[in-house]
Amino acid sequence: MIFNNPNRHIIKLNESDIDRVVEFCNKCSALGIENNSSLEKMKWQQGKWFAAVDNNEIYSLAGYHKLELDSNSYRVLFRGAQLPNYNPVGMSKNYFKSSVHWSYLLHEQVQEITRHNPNAKLYISTNTHKNTHAPSSYRLTRSIAPLMVKRGLLTLEHEGIELYYTTQNLYRLNVENYLTTRGKFLTSASNL
Repeated sequence: MIFNNPNRHIIKLNESDIDRVVEFCNKCSALGIENNSSLEKMKWQQGKWFAAVDNNEIYSLAGYHKLELDSNSYRVLFRGAQLPNYNPVGMSKNYFKSSVHWSYLLHEQVQEITRHNPNAKLYISTNTHKNTHAPSSYRLTRSIAPLMVKRGLLTLEHEGIELYYTTQNLYRLNVENYLTTRGKFLTSASNL
């Protein structure tokens, strides 16, 4: 259940979900979300995917994949996209309160990766320049990531690196702090 809504939950996607993923891609295409407008553009075969569903329709998804920094590195929240009007609140400095990606999809990715590799290093990449293919990635660099760094949830490890033909910042997730902070938020949120 996502943000106490019984119709919404997280699923791990696989080949049997292709029709739902294509439907999500079509909606992204209509909205101009280019990086998620097709299976090819979202690089379906490259990642492992989790999605948020509402009455069995995908409204948000993000993947993860190995990152070629070293054998323990993974890129999380890869090709994350969400359809409009699904956040429980508007913009908030408490990203756990307003982001399905941060509160739920990332948590599933962390759990799966660290179960298979306890030495995993998890990274989030953000675009350093505004572009139409991934506008939220630039917003993450400009406003959200600095807040996460201040809170000790992320550490900027590589600034302005070339990653898959795009200049990006690479932030390492402080997994322990993330899990602790998320747990505190979800405990307090369930008591509301």
